[in-house]
Amino acid sequence: TPPPVIPEKTGATADYGWWRNPKILTTLKAAMRSIFLTLFHRLKILIVDDNMPFRSAVSMMVKGEPSMEVVGEADTGMAAVRLASELSPDVVLMDVHMPGPFGGVEATRRIVRAADREGAGPMVIGFSAADEERPAMLEAGAIGFIPKSEAIELIDRIKGVMNIAS
Repeated sequence: TPPPVIPEKTGATADYGWWRNPKILTTLKAAMRSIFLTLFHRLKILIVDDNMPFRSAVSMMVKGEPSMEVVGEADTGMAAVRLASELSPDVVLMDVHMPGPFGGVEATRRIVRAADREGAGPMVIGFSAADEERPAMLEAGAIGFIPKSEAIELIDRIKGVMNIAS
């Protein structure tokens, strides 16, 4: 798409409309959040996966990173939605396939919808054994996707998705 036409400035109250562009707002929001988190805040992580050994391994990796902390763990999509509301994490690491009434894609959709209503909320990063799940998670509102096969690089991938310097 062509760039927007910027009208000639007519005074201090000129409205360029840039602040209404959803892409610009999303980029600005992510940049400001990244700056804040990098300078002043440990990243609060909620880990959601029905595989307990995998969830424990991810938890240990996150706990070993000084700039991050695990604030909660869940094993179903329903528990993830509840905990995201109660704990106010910065990031939700969301498995795609879980038991219960709905899995990671629907849980992501609900968490993102609640965040939009409240004006702030966690960034959801999806992960799954199958890379084919990426489009569904991104469409549901996840800001990134990490294949479980790359879990060894999880901390660097989270920082990359969140635009945080190492």
